[in-house]
Amino acid sequence: MELNAELILTLFSGVFFLNHVLSCDDVCSTEGHNYSPMGDVPERMELFQYHPVKIGHVRFVEVEPGRYVQMKTLAMHPPIFEIPNFLTHGECNYIKRVASESGLETSKTAFKGSLSNNDGHSLMSHAHVHGYNETFWKEQIAPCDTDNDFLLDQDEALRCLPDLRRQNVTAAMLDLMMGDLELDYDSDARFDAKEMWHISEVPGVAEDIRQWLDRWRREGEEGRMVKKWKGRTRVSDQTWISSNTVNGHPLQKIQNRIIALTRLSPEIVQTSESMQVVRYRPGGHYHAHFDSSEVTSDLECRHTAITFNQSEETPFHEERCRYCRMITILYYLNDVDQGGETAFPFADMDPESPEYERKLQYDYTDLTDHCHDSSLVVKAERGKAIMWYNHNLDPETGWLGTSRGHSLHGGCEVIRGVKWIANNWISVDDVYARQQRYMDKLRPFLRATPSHSNLRTHKITETTPDRSQSVSKLEKNTNISSYSSRKDANDKQEPVEPICTPQMYDET
Repeated sequence: MELNAELILTLFSGVFFLNHVLSCDDVCSTEGHNYSPMGDVPERMELFQYHPVKIGHVRFVEVEPGRYVQMKTLAMHPPIFEIPNFLTHGECNYIKRVASESGLETSKTAFKGSLSNNDGHSLMSHAHVHGYNETFWKEQIAPCDTDNDFLLDQDEALRCLPDLRRQNVTAAMLDLMMGDLELDYDSDARFDAKEMWHISEVPGVAEDIRQWLDRWRREGEEGRMVKKWKGRTRVSDQTWISSNTVNGHPLQKIQNRIIALTRLSPEIVQTSESMQVVRYRPGGHYHAHFDSSEVTSDLECRHTAITFNQSEETPFHEERCRYCRMITILYYLNDVDQGGETAFPFADMDPESPEYERKLQYDYTDLTDHCHDSSLVVKAERGKAIMWYNHNLDPETGWLGTSRGHSLHGGCEVIRGVKWIANNWISVDDVYARQQRYMDKLRPFLRATPSHSNLRTHKITETTPDRSQSVSKLEKNTNISSYSSRKDANDKQEPVEPICTPQMYDET
């Protein structure tokens, strides 16, 4: 039976987004934002991205009547913007309090079904072919599960994998293998029944393991390590809070501010994921990852699939979905004593440069050891937000396009103190009609929002010559369709020298 739209909105706000990993980068906007979610939607919505202009470029964006925030360009590829004091100290404290009252759980990474292996097939696509039986496989792993938590650590898993034990595979080797071969779908450093079934029964996995062990031994004999074990991908606690379900107004005010900042349709923002709140204790980190998936016709966007695939005829399958997160907005809820930066290993790096080649010689995703080897590192400061785009705009349709490879990012290890952050991801289906249908279904349950048609953007310019020069080759090859071509009528400042011509880009 199909779920009603109000229930879908509630589920979307909290339950279905307990996993998180990949990323996306186009921002949607309608001209002027002069309509309420309760009113008519324009025939064709536009996507919008701010032009980064140059590193150090500053613009002031009016996010509430009379209140401007500073938005400074930190990187061109992907466009990354720093926004100090986007949240007040009171709002930071409120979010932490609500998250603590909701209860934080161990963070997991996004379902690996949204990722693909080298041949482009979903890693879990065999599940429906070979008939995974949860009850049977829980019984199979029970003798190895010494603490009866239905999860196997590496030592417990080896008890159930005698072939690996006979090949002298250690717990540390198994942990590394889990990451290399993407056998740990939720990145919790434990095996559940389905993951054990996958290792034991799915064709091709045994051969992948054999080849991995051969490479490990061969490189070990040559005096080289395959790779230093970097530990768990993610060490943190998290929860989700929603402006649709939490009493009071602070989150709704923040949501209105997001609409004004991003120039998105209010409906796009309101039907995106709820706010994720994450706590990192000392040693906590999140190795480099993407927030959104590459666009492909083989997998549906998760946020729309949840809504439409709820009947017995068309059930929702997590492993057949991908994340379609156009934009990431990350908020720092406190100052961190030491560590806890946000790192972008490849921001503004030229793939043909020697620096890029050198980075490929080590595990650049390991932000415990290589945080400050990243080309951009952002310090955690209370109230500050950083925003970046994870996708280009499609040059033909102007809608959600290819993902930005430079948007790889992660959280560096917290060395001293505790780090609190929150994330908002703005989701848009790359199939325009499907996104429109999705919003049509939820529109009756959305709240009215203030008009943002009179809010303004002013710009000034600051430059950081060294980094600007370092991306000159990248700028030469920039796709001219990456930004909205719509000009901002409220932009009254003197024009700055653009990377390309004003006709090619929106300079706001």
